[in-house]
Amino acid sequence: MKRMNRVGILRLLEVFFAIILILGSSLYLISKNNNKNYESENIIALEKGILQQIAENTDFRNEIISKSEEDTMSTEMQTFVSARLPPNYLFEILSCELESLCPSTDYHQVIYAQERVISSSLDSYNPKKIKLYVWPKEE
Repeated sequence: MKRMNRVGILRLLEVFFAIILILGSSLYLISKNNNKNYESENIIALEKGILQQIAENTDFRNEIISKSEEDTMSTEMQTFVSARLPPNYLFEILSCELESLCPSTDYHQVIYAQERVISSSLDSYNPKKIKLYVWPKEE
């Protein structure tokens, strides 16, 4: 009779540890996935904020409106954007016509893209689209 009790208790302990192991690994996977979503939301919000700041800066607005498709952004704007991004991210900022897709020249597995229309300055009406691509540095 004592032998049956020991076998029963061992089976219960085995089931208990199996349940703990399954729950622990499930919680780990869920929390790991939530961190990625949280990071994505932060980068998207950061991109929107950067584009908002660029739109509110008169010098940047004038630069964007006066650019043609082929022109690259000034080093001042590049520095402005890089100073606001985390150090483990790279970016590309493009200005293009409203109808253009404004595709990135760099392709990565994970890339965050936001765009904003810059419609005019006090001197001219020449609406352009500015697009910001951000991706994590590859290690």
